[in-house]
Amino acid sequence: MIRVLYYCITTVCCLLLSWAATAQRPLDRSEIEKIRMSIIQERLQLTPEQAKAFIPLLNRYRKEQLELRQQIMKLRRKSLVMTDEDLRKAMEQEFDLREKELALARKYHKEFLAVLNVRQVAELYQSELEFKRLLVERIGRTRALPDEID
Repeated sequence: MIRVLYYCITTVCCLLLSWAATAQRPLDRSEIEKIRMSIIQERLQLTPEQAKAFIPLLNRYRKEQLELRQQIMKLRRKSLVMTDEDLRKAMEQEFDLREKELALARKYHKEFLAVLNVRQVAELYQSELEFKRLLVERIGRTRALPDEID
């Protein structure tokens, strides 16, 4: 009887440790994107036709957005070893990249409206805010995320 109790307690402890380790492990980019897409699809209530047109469009937007943000991060990383003049130029380059980022958002906003209704587009933007809030909560629990998530 004591052995059975011992094995049960040991099993429960192992399961709890396993669960805790899984809950604390860092998210990888694919997991993050799955969470983001599930939030978006739930909030937007896409029809199959909308999903077929919208998901590739959103993926293209994300890819282009990520490329711009990576360029900005690259500039920022270099800034620690730049001369004052190079730093000034890098800051101007960052402003240019931010303007490109805004132009990209405007371009895709129009394309989103061609596929979705205006309320769905508004929900898309709200779902992004919800996703970021959830991500920040997760960061608070795990303290480990891949670089340049946004």
